[in-house]
Amino acid sequence: MVTWHLNRWSPDTCGCKFEYQWDEELAVRDRVSVWKENLRTCPDHMGLTDANLYDVVLGENQRKNITIVRIETEVPDLKETYTDPETGEPNRIRYKWQHGIDWSFSGSDDTRLLTMVIRGSVVSSSERTRINNLLRTEFGTNKVTIT
Repeated sequence: MVTWHLNRWSPDTCGCKFEYQWDEELAVRDRVSVWKENLRTCPDHMGLTDANLYDVVLGENQRKNITIVRIETEVPDLKETYTDPETGEPNRIRYKWQHGIDWSFSGSDDTRLLTMVIRGSVVSSSERTRINNLLRTEFGTNKVTIT
């Protein structure tokens, strides 16, 4: 018997809101989230059909998250060690730009461009070009740019 768990999701990439569900009887590794309903469509996605909205917004959110991981992987010298100011724990690792990255989407519907600006970083123009080329290969043209 299927026992559906219902969840609501509002991505940080736009103002849309959704309900999705999964079968609680399945092991976590076997679960698949299934779209159930669009609860709110933001102005940036008004031109999409209800059938396409969830997949487009989910893709944008994943593109943003994957892009951050690619930057972390491709520019490992952005890391620094620090002592946690709250716990005093030494040798913690963080990315130098961790609090200096801005991202935004421009455009509408399924053609939105993700732009990431790494402020105050040591990323050279050649590294930016290399990362942009990797992202273009992964996502296609006019999907992500690093400035």
